[in-house]
Amino acid sequence: METLAVVAGLSKLGGGTSYSVPSWSSVLAKQGIRRTLVTLRRKGEELSEFSSPDQVELITVPAYQFPWLNLQWSPSITRILSRLCVEKRVEILHNHGAWLPVNHSAAEVARRFKIPYIITPHGMLTLWCFNNKPFRKRLAWWTYQKKDVAMARVIHATAQGEADELRQLGFRGQTAVIPNGLNLPDWRERIQVTKELKTALFVSRIHFKKGLLNLVEIGRAHV
Repeated sequence: METLAVVAGLSKLGGGTSYSVPSWSSVLAKQGIRRTLVTLRRKGEELSEFSSPDQVELITVPAYQFPWLNLQWSPSITRILSRLCVEKRVEILHNHGAWLPVNHSAAEVARRFKIPYIITPHGMLTLWCFNNKPFRKRLAWWTYQKKDVAMARVIHATAQGEADELRQLGFRGQTAVIPNGLNLPDWRERIQVTKELKTALFVSRIHFKKGLLNLVEIGRAHV
């Protein structure tokens, strides 16, 4: 099976998709699913590494950064995606993320060539995200995002709560709840300095949405 995946960016300084998308692509390639991954890249930007770089074809597209809008844009992304769909006879397009121009371009190309597409929003279609910068989100929703979501063959949610919130936004199509996989590092026993010392593990980027302060409050309550 020939698949094409699209993600806005893979910067090492980025969020979870910079690490989860390459990991998924490598695992799928090992299962015999041919994978081409397209991403935008700013000049000099360092990208995340692949566990199986020889099995995934990575195509980077030069992009321009608009700091005041906090997004990247490429005038050639639609043309490049169209060419790849034809040349590789793509059977499924996997669209990682939402709201951004590259995600909309991917959905448009898939519809143009009648290719079924999957959206993995990575939390970008939750109610919290929808209400963050609400004017811009509602403008985008009614302009293009609602149609892109409605016409997806499947929306992949990583948790049941995410799937439930998609229903609240009006999505009536098929959803698949599949948690993120995790590559566990080699386990090392931690040296216990004192019995009073407790350690909390926070696996996420630092952002108020991620609930780090909740972890602090829980820790204080159990001291």
